[in-house]
Amino acid sequence: MARLLWLADVLRAAGLVVVEHPGWKTRGKEGMRPRVILAHHTATHWTTPDSVVTNLLVNGRTDLPGPLCHLGLDRLGRYIVIASGKANHAGAGAWMDANESVETIGIEAYNYGNGAPFPTREPWPQIQLDAYDRGVAALLSHLGRDYQHLCAHREWATPAGRKPDPSGIDLPLMRNRIRSLMSPEEDTMILRSPAKGDHIKLWQTAINAALKRNGINYPQIGVDGVYGEGTKAAVTAYQTAAGIGGMVPELGALDDYTRDLLVEFTRADV
Repeated sequence: MARLLWLADVLRAAGLVVVEHPGWKTRGKEGMRPRVILAHHTATHWTTPDSVVTNLLVNGRTDLPGPLCHLGLDRLGRYIVIASGKANHAGAGAWMDANESVETIGIEAYNYGNGAPFPTREPWPQIQLDAYDRGVAALLSHLGRDYQHLCAHREWATPAGRKPDPSGIDLPLMRNRIRSLMSPEEDTMILRSPAKGDHIKLWQTAINAALKRNGINYPQIGVDGVYGEGTKAAVTAYQTAAGIGGMVPELGALDDYTRDLLVEFTRADV
């Protein structure tokens, strides 16, 4: 696996939007033997044009030559394939059985991610978070590696604290969502009608927050603790707008993946 010439095909097969940057198949040195997926953010401001960010990932900086990753992930959830060979993205570090850059596939998500509290830090669009999950799940499945082989740059980098990225993403939650995508039969609990209780109120509140923040044209639902037809319809609207309607085991019900994505997206610090 000297070069990752399968990247675009694997991501497309997972239903993701893929843009192949010219020259990606020969960009970067040979010698790839990937074991983990390394998650980053670009640290570029949200006003920076995507074309400028992509050019940076391809050509690098004055202090670090490109390519700077294998995949870019823009705010619309589109994967830009940057390089098939070694990329300068990891630096010193280790995760599980990997400790070299050629043992990692680097994904640079377009996000300012300066680590400061929101609103100084850029929030993550849900479509981008979902594409992050689905892309990593597809790549790990292709490699024959489980969900624990996703690693954040901040987890990889040594000494500890050297890197913050990807800021604002809860890594245990992300890994759990990827586990759900890779092993849907392990989903242990699905919330649906006629469930009742205070725990349903919490999910109704989260659904309302996600509908509002996504700009989904659906009315806010009552927070009454009853998983009725109104809640089912709102969950369906949310799943459809988030682009996960075709992946969940039951449209309108709260499975593991939908719940974890709701928790991630509605956290105050995302």
